[in-house]
Amino acid sequence: MTAWRVEGTLRDFPRFKPIDIWYQWPVHVIDDGGTLADVELNPKKKYNKKKGEKVKDSSGKNKEKRRAELAIAYNKCLIEDGFVRIGRLIEMYGKSEDSTKRHLNECSDIYVKDKDGYITLIEREGGQDK
Repeated sequence: MTAWRVEGTLRDFPRFKPIDIWYQWPVHVIDDGGTLADVELNPKKKYNKKKGEKVKDSSGKNKEKRRAELAIAYNKCLIEDGFVRIGRLIEMYGKSEDSTKRHLNECSDIYVKDKDGYITLIEREGGQDK
């Protein structure tokens, strides 16, 4: 069973009140009980028109959230192991290897990875870490 909301505009007439409908093949039934009236739709989601998928939002909020999550994972590794290697960071971060590496590259102003897979903080002037 699926639920549908029918909305529309008729030319030269005001919009009509949305109609909530339950659909169970082969019958459509109008929701007279008002069960679907409380369902909140989220029209602010952005979708890729060609694929019908949600478009990834790479806004500043998400970037800052990723930076914070990466910092937490980095610090956990540092506390537990005394050093940070890429494999352990991936494990602590809880994301895929590709995502972790991509997010680490986004933070290239904070972290640097050497050829042996060790990750260190980039020191600021004055000897303090970021």
